[in-house]
Amino acid sequence: MTSQHASPITHQVWGGNPLQVTDMPTATPGDTDESVRSAAAEELTGEGFAATMMCLEEGDSLSARCAARSVVLVGVAGRLRVAAGGESFDLGARDVVSIPQGMQYAVLNRGPNVSVFASVGATTDEPIGAEYLEHAHLLTWRTYRREFRSAPLPRAEVFGHHRLSGPHTPLRSLLGHTVRIPPNQASPWHEIPRDLLFVQLEGEIEFSSAGAITSLHPGDLLSVRAGTPYSYANVGFGDALFFDVGGRILRSGATSTYYEDDPGWPVRPDAKSYKIVSDDPAFRAIYGS
Repeated sequence: MTSQHASPITHQVWGGNPLQVTDMPTATPGDTDESVRSAAAEELTGEGFAATMMCLEEGDSLSARCAARSVVLVGVAGRLRVAAGGESFDLGARDVVSIPQGMQYAVLNRGPNVSVFASVGATTDEPIGAEYLEHAHLLTWRTYRREFRSAPLPRAEVFGHHRLSGPHTPLRSLLGHTVRIPPNQASPWHEIPRDLLFVQLEGEIEFSSAGAITSLHPGDLLSVRAGTPYSYANVGFGDALFFDVGGRILRSGATSTYYEDDPGWPVRPDAKSYKIVSDDPAFRAIYGS
């Protein structure tokens, strides 16, 4: 695993690079006393979350643990069995499972291939008044790939900015969704009032932010600090997918800002911006309008 640090963005490269191998509390079925070695990246943190890319060999598992705060697991490759709160889920590539704060969970790679997944943990409690999630919540690619829509994404109906949003996770301490971008399309330049983590799932995304251009490939992680303008573009030949997730909006009443073009870094005083206002609850939770 390699990392490229450039404040206020951090890029962790996964594909084709040696993995940092660390001793983790893992176990093989029937032998819970013996630790095995599993591959994990260094932790990547933002305001409200801490994330790690993990890799389990066939038959390896993460031993049962309690989610001190809410956790989201994102499948990147292979297939896992996730046991959470007395239920069991199959987590494949592009699947997402949300585990509420205080719930016991464990992860097992049933094989036959190596499994890669992102583990994102909240570093703050669920907000007061948020609807309590009693059970773990699974978004399966088989189902939610039929539920993408453009409505939550500003200017997504305009050619050049076509992109689609998948359904959102039910947690408010970790609010995320999968974004689908057709070839030769890009988001408008924008900044939002919360730190974000991007987990690249499929295809190649060219991500522009803070004066840098970063290529994201499957398994890569990218964090962007709140208030940092960015734009992403699909430079491949097929649809690209990433999962983005972040904590709550950092400042009460803060809203997102969209730009007509690249606002520069630091942002130019004459950069032309506009606000997006929506009554969609999911939009308001993410963008602050």
